[in-house]
Amino acid sequence: MSNGGGSRAREPRGDKRERILEAAVRVFASKSFYTATVAEIAREAGVADGTIYLYFKNKDDLLIRLFEERMEEINEGIRAAIAPFERPLEKLRAFILHHLREVERKPELGEVLIVELRQSSKLMKEYEARAFREYLGILSAILDAGIADGSIRPNVEPRAVRRAIFGALDEVALSWLLGGRRFDLSRNAEQLAEIFVRGLAAEGA
Repeated sequence: MSNGGGSRAREPRGDKRERILEAAVRVFASKSFYTATVAEIAREAGVADGTIYLYFKNKDDLLIRLFEERMEEINEGIRAAIAPFERPLEKLRAFILHHLREVERKPELGEVLIVELRQSSKLMKEYEARAFREYLGILSAILDAGIADGSIRPNVEPRAVRRAIFGALDEVALSWLLGGRRFDLSRNAEQLAEIFVRGLAAEGA
């Protein structure tokens, strides 16, 4: 089977798979998941159409794998961003800032993970979303640590609050993406961080 050509004949399988994922981000962001075709992704990646099916079952599987693997990378970035801080409230601030700054840094990926997945809720229900649970777990651990050391109010329910934080971040990012990226997302990140840190802080923390 042809691999799409020439100098890429001996390219490692992992590199080609990554190229397909990167191409899918660009195509899904520009055309939407539902109107994009496997052939368009293959062209963008510089591979033959059939090559896609060596790595992914179909377009749905490609979206799921893209979400899962990019979320794993986001989780790694969050862990690195909060690692320098010892206090839970400082970690929470770093978490919020990192989330929105990553959207600002990679708007095409944000378009796919935030906008396109909203159109695919049925699809997303069909798999476990392990990496997203990890994301929420990082946030829960920060909140649990803050309650334990007294810096976060003791009556806080971590499961509810983590969803509220994610919901706020998700909505701000969505507004920025759909609104033509016209407002300062970094400034909004600072404001959100301030609201949540002050709102959750125990008296005197």
